[in-house]
Amino acid sequence: LLDALDKKQILIYCGNGYVFEEIYLPLIEQNHNVWCVDLIISDYFISDKVKNKINHLVKLKKIISYKIVPVLINSIDSYKKIKQLFKLYKKSYDTLILGSDINPTDRYIIEIARSDRNCHVVVIETGTIWRVHQDYQRKYKNR
Repeated sequence: LLDALDKKQILIYCGNGYVFEEIYLPLIEQNHNVWCVDLIISDYFISDKVKNKINHLVKLKKIISYKIVPVLINSIDSYKKIKQLFKLYKKSYDTLILGSDINPTDRYIIEIARSDRNCHVVVIETGTIWRVHQDYQRKYKNR
């Protein structure tokens, strides 16, 4: 196991609770030995089940910290709250992982993360995952 100082500093932004288990949980489970993960998750469709899983990941030290943020409609409020959130973390990230780059919250997070020249941004197109899963099921269903 790597020492915490040797692990990559990863920030994950999950825009809604229902994709957490499908997309981000497997990434965290597969990489927690080499990543120090901070998670920002929107309260949009976040269930108690997902909150319990996140708390369990923190207890197991697979996630260092997390913040649940409200879905923000007003773009000025969004920008201010996200800037405050980044000030709380007070660290540089090697990588930001998020599900899209379309809405204002995504764009603000990307902008702030990119202000640190060493931070890579990885956009996982969460809208395409169901197609991959559907093809996989179709392929192996006929065996």
